[in-house]
Amino acid sequence: MEPVPVDELRYSWPGVSVAIVNSLASETRMAFTTHEVGFALESAWQHESWVDRGPAKPFPIQRGMGWIVPSGCLAYGCWRSPLRYLEVSIDPWCLDDLLPAGLDRSQIHFHARQEFIDPLLVEIGLALHTAAAGVTDTEIMYRDSLLTVFSAHLIAKSSNIIGIERTSSRRPELRRVLSYIEDNIGKSLNLDDLASVACLSRFHFARVFKGETGRAPHAYILERRIARAIQLLRETDLTSSEITDRCGFASLSHLSERLRRMTGKTPREFRNTL
Repeated sequence: MEPVPVDELRYSWPGVSVAIVNSLASETRMAFTTHEVGFALESAWQHESWVDRGPAKPFPIQRGMGWIVPSGCLAYGCWRSPLRYLEVSIDPWCLDDLLPAGLDRSQIHFHARQEFIDPLLVEIGLALHTAAAGVTDTEIMYRDSLLTVFSAHLIAKSSNIIGIERTSSRRPELRRVLSYIEDNIGKSLNLDDLASVACLSRFHFARVFKGETGRAPHAYILERRIARAIQLLRETDLTSSEITDRCGFASLSHLSERLRRMTGKTPREFRNTL
């Protein structure tokens, strides 16, 4: 049995499907070969579900509430009223290109989750759905970049990595630099300063940093600035201008541009969706 859609807007490309679904009240029981991630886009009446025959319990669906069904799991869901939700399906092989050297997808074990809240993952997923309609080379590049961010966030927040220690395995000089970035995210951060913190030459530092994190220093810093801005938008009443200063963006327009690229929304629009 599958959910009974009233309508859906779905985009698919090799290994990936992303859709916004409007489903009637229905019941479903399915075994998935893909990793399934979903988020309710509207609140709904009582719902009951289980994954891998775990305990079923009724609960109301709140807007933004999410679920993860890992590949190979059997899942059951029953909702008593129409439901509008975001659905992202990812074939396990798609993770191969995202993982650092020495790690393969057999080491990634996703947690089956229900009733979890992750506003950032929702926003990235919605941005991915919007970007999936693109057809030009640039639009496809943007779509694939969002998929990478979505998958990396999912791995970081909702999985165990078997056979690797994430933080303690990093080089001491890199851990020192990452802490420095977090402590000084509102300031100007350049390559020379970071290399000095690591006690490495500029060239050697850039090579080590990318080898350990998979990203160039400037790209990593920008990601951390955006993540901090999203956190402040969610958790504080600071104005957009104050958040701009605290996160080290050159201007409010710079913050707005970068946030729009990530989520499809300006700071005000993002805050209004919370």
